[in-house]
Amino acid sequence: MFVEDVSGTPQGGIIVRYPDVAEPQVQYLSEQLRHHGWSSLLVPIASSLAGKVEAVDSEEPIEHIKQVHGQHNLVLLTLGDAWDQNLELAESETENGATLRPIQAIVMIDVPGEINPTRNVPTLDITTTVSPIYGYQDRQRFARRESITTNQALTIRYSTKRSTRATREDFLTRRIRGWLHNNAQGMEVTGTGQ
Repeated sequence: MFVEDVSGTPQGGIIVRYPDVAEPQVQYLSEQLRHHGWSSLLVPIASSLAGKVEAVDSEEPIEHIKQVHGQHNLVLLTLGDAWDQNLELAESETENGATLRPIQAIVMIDVPGEINPTRNVPTLDITTTVSPIYGYQDRQRFARRESITTNQALTIRYSTKRSTRATREDFLTRRIRGWLHNNAQGMEVTGTGQ
């Protein structure tokens, strides 16, 4: 599902990967961000009772939002256990020498696992649980040890299971929006194939 920016000052597109059980929270988040220049492509990942999620490739949504919706300043937002382990974040070079990245920034909310931050993609790593989710502290230690300044860690006492009926922007959305403003707003990204 695509949620289009209604602000009149588009900033870019957000590809949101999330377990399907988090649909109400994701719809709320994308509804708030659309008023601040961010369109969203929602990519639900089917979850099972055992807590496992099916593998869904991130490359197809990236190409879809570029080709169909004309968005090239892309942010990947992953909620819970929906990270794509196979996502290639490395920069590539076009025939005319321009440097391209599949995405310009990453927002992770309660994402478990051994995922090392990268220098070339600004990352906001959020934990909302009382005890940080598995892998969160290891990622922060890795970022400090390697002096990766593009990685920002944030602990928020916030329930992603809260009611989504509120019309006012919540604290989590404001923090994400502020970070996007400083790290990914209106980046000039050259499209391909045009």
